[in-house]
Amino acid sequence: MRQSPELYGLMLFSHGWARILTVMSPQGDDAALEALSHPEGIRVEHGAGHLPQFHEIREGALDRMIREHGITVLDKPEWDKAKRRLRKSDYF
Repeated sequence: MRQSPELYGLMLFSHGWARILTVMSPQGDDAALEALSHPEGIRVEHGAGHLPQFHEIREGALDRMIREHGITVLDKPEWDKAKRRLRKSDYF
């Protein structure tokens, strides 16, 4: 059985106050995107050089995704620390 990747998230808000979750994983973007594929009520944005972002379209959709996939939501200082740690591991 395939193991789910370790996932970290940072909750942000759009200009219209919609919630956005940026996600990273030590296993890389592809592993995160595969684990979180086809989320209901969420629009996914991802491009070269950018971490995947999940834009909430339906209220509660991000909370459900976080809970179902065990995403560890970090505050900004924790997120920055995790990014530095992953950068040293050649993730970025």
